[in-house]
Amino acid sequence: HASSMHSKTLSMDMRHSIGGRPEPKSMPAMGLELTGNNLRFLIHMKVLIVENSESARNLLIGLLENRKYEITACATAEEAMIEIKRCFFPLIILDMALPKMNGADLCAFIRKQPDGDHHYILFFNGIVNPNGLKKILAAGANDYLDKPHGYDSRILNIRLLIAEEQIRQMTERKQLAAKLHLERNMITRAVEISPALIIFLDKKGHILSFNRACRELTGYTLEDVQGKVYWNLPFWRLEKEA
Repeated sequence: HASSMHSKTLSMDMRHSIGGRPEPKSMPAMGLELTGNNLRFLIHMKVLIVENSESARNLLIGLLENRKYEITACATAEEAMIEIKRCFFPLIILDMALPKMNGADLCAFIRKQPDGDHHYILFFNGIVNPNGLKKILAAGANDYLDKPHGYDSRILNIRLLIAEEQIRQMTERKQLAAKLHLERNMITRAVEISPALIIFLDKKGHILSFNRACRELTGYTLEDVQGKVYWNLPFWRLEKEA
């Protein structure tokens, strides 16, 4: 097992040597670019490898180099948690047998983070029994590859192609959700500042919300009327008379 200090140095070196020149933290690791109506998946995806064996870590890095990933490698879960807080890694490759916190516990920790569902987590581990595999999947792993087969570049490339496609789809969904959120906020803002009286009702006529013009004209706050039937309130009759 490599020491914590040694593995941290390795992690820092990998960010400078494998990805070319280092990028500022604020620059996106991976993204989507609009080209007409299509989304194009960008290269140079950031990958985090968490493997406590230095020889296994270096071998795995060598197998991934030709895919032009930007690789960060570390030896412990504790170091990995620091890296995950530093930037976003679409692909995380974990070993189960880590010192202190094991790979399954680290996986569960990652899934609890704000963007935890947007990582693709691949376990790269020695052969485990069915109970161990069940534990890995329950922690939130997307895939599992045992090391004897994982060191076969043909098998590893197939699994990485699957991972890349899943990451592309997750990223598209994330960008679409962000776009819908922005559009919803714009519509909400437009409704709020409109001079027209705008009231949102459910199918039974209960008030869900209304805009500023309604509040100013009627003197009601949303808390006063939310959930009440619209036509039972005085301002409906006032509007009808007007």
